Amino acid sequence: MARIKGGEAEKFAEKIAAPPTEKKTQKPKESRKLQWLLAFFTVFIALGVAFMMLSSFMVEETEPTPITSHLIEFYGRECPHCARMVPVVSQVEAELNVSFSKLEVWHNSGNNRIFERYFETLSKACGGELGVPTFYNMRTGKAICGEAPKEEIMSLAKG
Repeated sequence: MARIKGGEAEKFAEKIAAPPTEKKTQKPKESRKLQWLLAFFTVFIALGVAFMMLSSFMVEETEPTPITSHLIEFYGRECPHCARMVPVVSQVEAELNVSFSKLEVWHNSGNNRIFERYFETLSKACGGELGVPTFYNMRTGKAICGEAPKEEIMSLAKG
């Protein structure tokens, strides 16, 4: 058995009884500056991306598309229902030898004002609100809101 000398025993007992201390390491100032710089650029890039996404949905202050027909199709550029109606409308136009004035209302403020001008008539077809796609016959005052079969669009076009 090993013997501990008098003064060493007290030091050993103090080490055992004392709680372990954490060593605090300070990061160099350059490292902290880099972390702040990285955080700043991350936030800056995130805000830039958010702005770009929001600006793609903003309404452009533009002149309305000229209405060249008594048949109007109100649509939104990113609207999937509107995209599915493109071939249907093309078929109706070809078969009846008519044309629809196509007014994009999500990004064109002028077209949106026209859309809102017909609120009373169009909202009845859309369940009390305006929605796209909406097809409107100015001669008969009838409208169809949403995706519709070719026959229904033909009936609207014929009047």
